[in-house]
Amino acid sequence: MRTNLIVGLTLLAVAFTIGTIDIYAPCLPVMQGEFAVTAAHMQWTVSVYTIASGICSVFIGPLADAYGRRPFVIYSLLGLVISSFGCALTSHIGVFTSWRFVQGLLGAVVPVLSLAILSDILDRKYLGKVLAWMGSTVTFSVAVAPMLGGFLGQHFGWRSIFYFIAVGMFFMWFILARELHETGSPHKNMSLKTILSEYLPLCRDPVVWGFATINPLILGGFVSYITTSSYYYIQVLGLSISTHGYIIGISIFANVLVSLWVSHLIERFEPLVIFKAGVALAILGVAFFGAFIVADMTNPYLLIIPCAFVSAALGCVFP
Repeated sequence: MRTNLIVGLTLLAVAFTIGTIDIYAPCLPVMQGEFAVTAAHMQWTVSVYTIASGICSVFIGPLADAYGRRPFVIYSLLGLVISSFGCALTSHIGVFTSWRFVQGLLGAVVPVLSLAILSDILDRKYLGKVLAWMGSTVTFSVAVAPMLGGFLGQHFGWRSIFYFIAVGMFFMWFILARELHETGSPHKNMSLKTILSEYLPLCRDPVVWGFATINPLILGGFVSYITTSSYYYIQVLGLSISTHGYIIGISIFANVLVSLWVSHLIERFEPLVIFKAGVALAILGVAFFGAFIVADMTNPYLLIIPCAFVSAALGCVFP
């Protein structure tokens, strides 16, 4: 029972932290006007989060092995509360971007260490199913976040989005501080040499590079689409902030369905077969995107079709 509770809480924490990446995407044009900056500068506030997250991901694993998983998870959630208030309260784009960088550093901790925690407490067969659920959780949060952000931004202003994140992170911190116990075996032996000794063999392995590259390429395409489409849909096509959020949410919902399906398929098929199917879906989705561009199709609802293929691809590739 306690294991199931930790699994559920971990997936919920991942959903909250991943959702901070793009939850305010529908409000980017409004924020651009308030901060008096270019569209590229506002999109950079999304990119700076992912860059910081990538930097932190390299070091958080060895640090957690040395000093324990629990303290990093707990304190990162508390830090996300503070940084979310920082984003909500500032009126300067430089300060906002800095807080987003801090959010990216802290936001990487829970998704990375969740994998480690689940690996610690679950057997291999059940772990595969839970990773499929996590894949659906990740993309579901990416899908729902713009819908929720669009609604909040439309009715309460963009700052309410970051107040919402702060409150959500506070509740996750409060619950996990009580329920999560240390699952690793801290050894208090941390050095740059140790980190390099763990990563260098992986960096020399072309198979690792392949698996490590394909997933972020697909996810990166998604994030790019989400952050740029808000300008096109809202400023060019005249859609409302909330409608844009709903379109993005529907586009990505295919991932949730496929991820749940994969959680059952993973018991019958080799993971590599499912992975290859995901790559094929991604290629098909990109081909549809290319065809729509060549045909100059501008209907935002038709663009749901290629988005759904790429979204389904993530559902196969991530687990």
